[in-house]
Amino acid sequence: MDYANTVWFGWLAHPCARLPFQAWRIPRHVPERIASGSSLKTRKLEELPFDRDWHTIARISLRPHRNLSQEQAAAVRREYAFDGDVLVVETRKAIELYADRRWNLDRDEARLERVGTEYIEARPDSETP
Repeated sequence: MDYANTVWFGWLAHPCARLPFQAWRIPRHVPERIASGSSLKTRKLEELPFDRDWHTIARISLRPHRNLSQEQAAAVRREYAFDGDVLVVETRKAIELYADRRWNLDRDEARLERVGTEYIEARPDSETP
């Protein structure tokens, strides 16, 4: 049987979830097979504007939530490998929202809370941090 144009559907089993998946295998459309003299037109990409949020590093300071007991706070410190009272995590400002969602920082039942955030900006003419 020729699997080149076959599309596979199924479920991935995981202890916490069942995830649907699709698998595509179409090897006939490989860019390396395009001849140099083909009629395929290419154009030069235009320069993109400087993305300040992407080039800004957010240093997020976290601590165990103040509503936790001493034992729970100690468990959170062990789980997240705190070196001291505050855990500092660096991410790009553009994806800071995902860190907030990952740790549920905007919810009352969160195990961590934000102490503060320091932003380190890069200039357009400097190297990306």
